[in-house]
Amino acid sequence: DPKNYSLYYINKLGRKLTGVYDYKGRKCYEVLQGRTTPCDFCTNHLIRKNNFYSWEYNNPYLQRHFILRDKLIPWDGTLARMEIAIDITEKENLSTLTKEKLKMENAIVRCFQLLVEYEDLDYALKAVLRNICEFHQASRGLIFEINPSESTYSNTYEWARKDVPEQIQNLQDKDLNLICEWMDKFMKKETILIDDVKHLQSSSPKGFEEMQLQNISSILITPIFEGDSIKGFIRIDNPEYLSTDYTFLNTISYVIVSEIKQRKLSDSLFYMSYHDALTGLYNRNCYTHDIDDLKSRNLITIGIIFADVNGLKKVNDQKGHDAGDILIKEVASILKSIFQYYEIYRIGGDEFVCMCPNIPEDEFLQNVKKAQEIFQHHPSCSVSIGYVWSDENIDVNKLISSADQLMYKNKQDYYKNNEKYNIK
Repeated sequence: DPKNYSLYYINKLGRKLTGVYDYKGRKCYEVLQGRTTPCDFCTNHLIRKNNFYSWEYNNPYLQRHFILRDKLIPWDGTLARMEIAIDITEKENLSTLTKEKLKMENAIVRCFQLLVEYEDLDYALKAVLRNICEFHQASRGLIFEINPSESTYSNTYEWARKDVPEQIQNLQDKDLNLICEWMDKFMKKETILIDDVKHLQSSSPKGFEEMQLQNISSILITPIFEGDSIKGFIRIDNPEYLSTDYTFLNTISYVIVSEIKQRKLSDSLFYMSYHDALTGLYNRNCYTHDIDDLKSRNLITIGIIFADVNGLKKVNDQKGHDAGDILIKEVASILKSIFQYYEIYRIGGDEFVCMCPNIPEDEFLQNVKKAQEIFQHHPSCSVSIGYVWSDENIDVNKLISSADQLMYKNKQDYYKNNEKYNIK
């Protein structure tokens, strides 16, 4: 926390280095610097949200020398300082191997940076693949995901040099038998280097043919695991810089699967927060948000429909909630078929709202009439509808209230008429 210096998270290596495992809530200057007061060289005032601030520091408390890269990131509704520390203590005696390791560590850090910087997953992973290819001086990088139920694999992300044709369209739903030898090694969590694809000519003629069609002379491949389950693999085409240390690719493979999983979960949670689980329509939360948005828009016209399912409680009581759910989904399906180009919300158990901004009056009334006729003659769906349309002095709240009142009156008339259209 850049305001009170409390620690939120230290990764496994950091905990091992400091020897501190119960760090949460403790002060960073205490755990990392052995101090009782904030550091006089603290760089909090220099870090920003959009870019990393890089600096170098010799830590006398940990007796290590670091390159540090700091940035502000969102954390539980606030901003936190993220610091990536690269230990370069032995840089004075760097051997060729150590230089390669430092290069690799910088490349790993760069991949982390890219994943943090870009919100769009496709763009972020393409940037990561580009970074990997630049590290290995390769022409193309690809991420494949495996579909075990179909025994296929598909290329889902790709980066290629400008002079190299992309292959993603040609690498969909490929038969896993084409890479059965790779899969055996993948299951042992082995990284595969084929320095000359001609070696595949006898052992895997179809695989060799695939490589030729893609202008590949050599490849580097590492599996992507989630726990003990293989999810896919990273393939680097025509790498010129090769190393027997595969830490870089192995590390990035774990980062990639974690990022994909996290972002898909985030997308799923975002979707759930604005959609009704039963019907797939927008929910009350989205309805409330969109009303505020409509108020700020310069609307020329607007049509609003309130729809309430008649007899839902009776269906639930007599036939069970599964029958009630079927009824609700049928009503939602009908509304979607009529108002497909406008926003439809399920705001309660049996209540639906359709918002039609900037819709011509004749189109709106035709759609309302169509809905009324369908529900009037439907064998199982009876729905009370209230609607309004306006093109002057538009007050969204008043129009919503008017449509709601008209729906309520329609519903009262329905029950007064001995539930003429009740579900049987």
